[in-house]
Amino acid sequence: MDLDDLVSLQTIARELSFTRAARELHVSQPALSKRIRRLEQMLGFVLFDRSTAGMTLTPAGARLLAASARLMSAWSETLEQARALSHPLASRPEVRLAAFEHFDGRLAEHLTGALPSADITLSQAHPAEALTLLAEGAVDAAIVYELPDDPLPTVADVHMRTVVIEPQWIVLGRCHPLAGDAQVEVPAVSSCGTPWFVSPAGHPVSRWERTFLRSHDPAAELLDATDSSLRRIAAGKGAAMASPQNKPNELLVLLPLTPLATWRHHLLWRPEAVKSADVADALFVALLGFHQRQAQRHPGYWEWIARHPGRFPGVYPDTDGN
Repeated sequence: MDLDDLVSLQTIARELSFTRAARELHVSQPALSKRIRRLEQMLGFVLFDRSTAGMTLTPAGARLLAASARLMSAWSETLEQARALSHPLASRPEVRLAAFEHFDGRLAEHLTGALPSADITLSQAHPAEALTLLAEGAVDAAIVYELPDDPLPTVADVHMRTVVIEPQWIVLGRCHPLAGDAQVEVPAVSSCGTPWFVSPAGHPVSRWERTFLRSHDPAAELLDATDSSLRRIAAGKGAAMASPQNKPNELLVLLPLTPLATWRHHLLWRPEAVKSADVADALFVALLGFHQRQAQRHPGYWEWIARHPGRFPGVYPDTDGN
């Protein structure tokens, strides 16, 4: 087993499709299928259950997936340490990284600690802005999110890897009638007479939020979010979609929303700028680690991930919660 095997396993587990995984890995689908069959023969057990309804990880495959994330993280850390010892006076590669506003100072701190041999300069930009900066050469890499049914535009000569798939949850006031539910269905909100606060027109996610909510509840009342929206939500007089990595408090609760809507977080980089594949790999692993740390800060989200490990390869480290 080698690192290519581990990367193939993680990509297939995330996409649950050999075709999509092969496209992301830039290999043919038959070659990827052959690699997994060879790996299964070597291991002596099946990694994926395949049927006409789709494919899922077997329990043994899920266990190996969790171990593969730890192995890749350890490999990246060891490589960074060895490089620092071997070339203590070597020039440090500079990486100008654009990330969307959802991230804050914790990301810069995490990347500095995870990539001590590189100088990371972080700037904020929405996905469209980040892609423009990347295409113009103003940044070397970018972290962007991709909305369902809204693929990112192609940027020439840019490599991309999917870091994580993140669900969108609902934020409610703790006094709301639905706040005690294990999960909330979209139509249940309007059944309670509760309006949704959505991003104003012109915001990058506004159109998607409105389309998603109306497609699952045509009767949904949609109001533009304002500075007072959170106060109204805390008072039980509104709801909103939000990342589960947002921090709940004594007035607000975050709950899973059904139907499930997921955003894909991607790392994109220009290979002529990020010349070392090791730096790109280390950046990818560091971003996975950041998502893991963020998820662990919110027990409800961490426990939810634990029940869906195949959807979050690399984020949840073990299938038995250890």
